[in-house]
Amino acid sequence: MLSRALGRPTLLGQAIGMLGSLGLVALLTRGMTSAQFGTYSIIVSMFAFANALVGTTLGIRATRDSATTLEGPILISGRTFLHAIGLPVVSVVVVCVVLGQGPLTVMVAASAIVAIIAAEIAQGIVLGRRLYALWTWSTCWRTVVSVLGAGVLVTGLPATAAVPAALLALGLAAVTMSWRCWRAGVARLGPNSETSRLGLSGVGVINLALWVMSTGDRMILGWRAGLSAVALYAVIYGLLDRALRAVAVATAQSSFPVAMALRADGTHGWEATDACAWSRHRGYWLGTAALAAVLSLASGPFVAALSGDRYQPPFLMALLLSTGISFYAAAMPFYVRVIASDRTALLASASVGCAVFNLLGNALIDGRFGAMGAAVMTLLAYGLWAVAAAETARRVGLPGRGTRSVTA
Repeated sequence: MLSRALGRPTLLGQAIGMLGSLGLVALLTRGMTSAQFGTYSIIVSMFAFANALVGTTLGIRATRDSATTLEGPILISGRTFLHAIGLPVVSVVVVCVVLGQGPLTVMVAASAIVAIIAAEIAQGIVLGRRLYALWTWSTCWRTVVSVLGAGVLVTGLPATAAVPAALLALGLAAVTMSWRCWRAGVARLGPNSETSRLGLSGVGVINLALWVMSTGDRMILGWRAGLSAVALYAVIYGLLDRALRAVAVATAQSSFPVAMALRADGTHGWEATDACAWSRHRGYWLGTAALAAVLSLASGPFVAALSGDRYQPPFLMALLLSTGISFYAAAMPFYVRVIASDRTALLASASVGCAVFNLLGNALIDGRFGAMGAAVMTLLAYGLWAVAAAETARRVGLPGRGTRSVTA
């Protein structure tokens, strides 16, 4: 009833997830040392990498399939899913070993990423069927399990087990999300299907590049400036990213099914709208700008209070990051149009360029400027990506100018 009254259940679900993230940050920043929180942040960034590489690709395919096939369950190939998670699991294991983590952390991290990818596919199917109430309640359960699980495990186990305990909570939360979605009967295991098809699509390339821009800098920052610098950067970035991304992702989640669905005249929803029209998205863009301005002023003191004054990010860092992430959020209508049209090659190429620019810039300046240098590169990379997304969305609407996806 609450989600229906608000009219935007996906926004409600993202808001709940954001509140859960704040609770999780408060628990972990107070219950972990700076080195432990830095290690946890790097491993979680690898979760985002694996999800961008595989999870979101399969999730968006699931959304497309379920949006155009409104009857019967979507078939998911168990064998192909096992093949798809191979590289993500290996990547997470390698990072854990490089960070000097023991077998327990390695096993927990590998299991957690499998659960997270499964949850991404499950929620893609649910969103494709526009079962927003189910998605919202599943998000609530996931948030509760992650926060309570972290609270119980991190505080109840020895301090040396804080990192695997926090990762275990994330994995259990993802299992909860998957279970509630699969239990609704909108998907089942079966032979190979379009949804479970292997191969890195244009969507996967774009999301992988976005992962590099959002989390790859932490790895370079840890190498160039140490885990303490990563911990400070991860806290303030996590807060700003969660708030602004909640609005952006909620918009995408509610827009994708409409944009991908077939209309009565045989066209898709994205063909009937202009993603670049100011009048269509004015409220969203102005609201994003206002939220970024408020966050740039309030996030520093809020992080200090949340962490018990263990982390005190400067205002300039908050301003740079909030502005940069707001560029990403503002470009979401363009992103939806490009993905729904399946003409992703141009944006995929531009995204890779932005990601490389971000990595090289961090490698050059993080050693001297630390977390502030990483914030500058985030602003520049997201700004360039937003321009590329807007131009690609404009070209999608021009006859003969769209570029096809890199999928076979």
